[in-house]
Amino acid sequence: MKKIVVILVALMVTISACSIPKIVKVEQTAEPAAVQIETVTSPPTEVTALPTELLPVIPSPTPVPPTEEPDTEAVFTPGVVSGTEVVFEDDFSNSNLNWPARSTDRVSREFVDGEFYMNVITNKRIGWNYVPDVVYNHDVVLDVDVRGGTNFPEDSEAGFVCGFENGDNFFGMRLRADGEMDFFRELNDERESLYKASGLIPLNPEGTHLTGVCTQTEMSLYVNGRLIATHAIDGMPAGSAGLLGGANETGNVQLYFDNFTVSKGPYAAATDTIAAIPQRGSLLLFDDFSDESSGWDVRTIDNGSFTTYENGEYRMLVNEDSYDIWSNPNYDVITGNVIVEVDVRMGSNPGDGIAAIICNYNMTTNSDFTVIGIDGEGYGRIYDYVDKDVVELFKSQTPVALNRDINHLTVYCTGSMVTLLVNNQLIGSIAPGVPQADNVGLLAGTNEFSFADLYFDNFEVYSVR
Repeated sequence: MKKIVVILVALMVTISACSIPKIVKVEQTAEPAAVQIETVTSPPTEVTALPTELLPVIPSPTPVPPTEEPDTEAVFTPGVVSGTEVVFEDDFSNSNLNWPARSTDRVSREFVDGEFYMNVITNKRIGWNYVPDVVYNHDVVLDVDVRGGTNFPEDSEAGFVCGFENGDNFFGMRLRADGEMDFFRELNDERESLYKASGLIPLNPEGTHLTGVCTQTEMSLYVNGRLIATHAIDGMPAGSAGLLGGANETGNVQLYFDNFTVSKGPYAAATDTIAAIPQRGSLLLFDDFSDESSGWDVRTIDNGSFTTYENGEYRMLVNEDSYDIWSNPNYDVITGNVIVEVDVRMGSNPGDGIAAIICNYNMTTNSDFTVIGIDGEGYGRIYDYVDKDVVELFKSQTPVALNRDINHLTVYCTGSMVTLLVNNQLIGSIAPGVPQADNVGLLAGTNEFSFADLYFDNFEVYSVR
């Protein structure tokens, strides 16, 4: 294992972990241009759609929420998942995957350095790739990171296909580099635009995270975590899903896709306060806990709870219900906006114990901080610890499926917002009630179940770009 790495001039000093009984928590509650279609000449085995009963026709689209000034700078950290359970994922690092990737003189497709590259050569054309040999008969949430290549005109477009039965029958959503978007349906080789809007958040040539939601009653498109459009539909057939790229009046559009996931609905952002997640900057601190003098607390509490270094991990054991213990590196350069990541093993019977990252920690009072983590049942939890009192801020409505062994926590402590991702899946974001302060750290806690035994590793702190 690596020794602790500190980037920036600073000294690491030991600080004692604090632990006090937890007070019972209180819940707080223009018409599209005629476009020819380009798809794979010889796709994999044709997907047979399952019959789907159509719902009553809803004649008008759901109004699009007001859109703020176009955000061309916000770029999600790669790999965000916005649904509740991943059913397909591809980071395109293995070019032997069975994607339909045949190129023609109109649309070129290939795997390049861990990305899926699509070049829509001729104008007024769209091309797509879909997950082969798969039929999704449930609501799907699609996520992908997309960036432009050398040629990326303002009418370049990227998006998703869903309900894909064959090249003549599917639904699509696309966003252009000038901020125009379109929901459409291809039915028996006839294109119908379902909803179109302009002046929205544009595709950023440096990188944009797109999220598409396809259900029986609606299509929705999110850009960097912000809902830009939703439209009511009258039923979607079971089918595959995939990626879309297009050219309008200007041809030779170059697109690079990465970190594509298909997950089950519903959309998992359970709060309206989800903000655009910034990119990571420089590494400020790394600790793999192989050096037992790296500055974390080692102590035993009267109730049998303790913190210690153990076999290259940092172990935190809680032996009483409704109890928290925490520890942090006394590293006074960790101030302002930061991104904190850690791996955690939660054991075979974690109950409702919580594994968490803390931020906004006040080094003077050893209190007044925010706890952001996941419990053993898969629910995201965010609460403030203020004057020895717990103020519950957020609990996710839907649990996520945790890995049996190691789960990865990512927390964005950025000014007035904290955001939690578990295994790169977006869980929730909310404004904390404590001011931004001096430090970050780790916490283990219990609720009704009186035992939690957690092992942390690979603790990382990054600046925000």
